[in-house]
Amino acid sequence: NGNVFVSDSLVLNSGSVRTGLNTITVGSNGFLTRSTGYICGNLAKVFVAGGAISKSFEIGDSIDYTPVNISFDNVFVSLYFFVSRTNLNK
Repeated sequence: NGNVFVSDSLVLNSGSVRTGLNTITVGSNGFLTRSTGYICGNLAKVFVAGGAISKSFEIGDSIDYTPVNISFDNVFVSLYFFVSRTNLNK
């Protein structure tokens, strides 16, 4: 219970990880891999300064996997990008 910071690896094999009001944050040395699992809630990833970068956010709601892909041509300042997906009716 609480926020989770991923500094190594997080593997999503199946089903969904529900964050509630908390956030899973993937740091600059961390990574997330999935087969069929995903995050239902709040997910943040770092975009490190130094050029073009693309990240996939492995999120969905209680019914569907609906990933978000974000790309930047050039990142001048490192920042955390936050994405959230919930289904409050389920």
